[in-house]
Amino acid sequence: MKRTFYNGISLFSNPINYWEVQPATFRCVSDSLAIQFGNNRK
Repeated sequence: MKRTFYNGISLFSNPINYWEVQPATFRCVSDSLAIQFGNNRK
């Protein structure tokens, strides 16, 4: 989980560079965060 969270921070820190390198990573991180938030709400 920590690694995913760290990747999320890096993504927001360097959105343009991150999008150019791996645009699919944003979806993976977003899906992971969405799942985590969904589980936390339950």
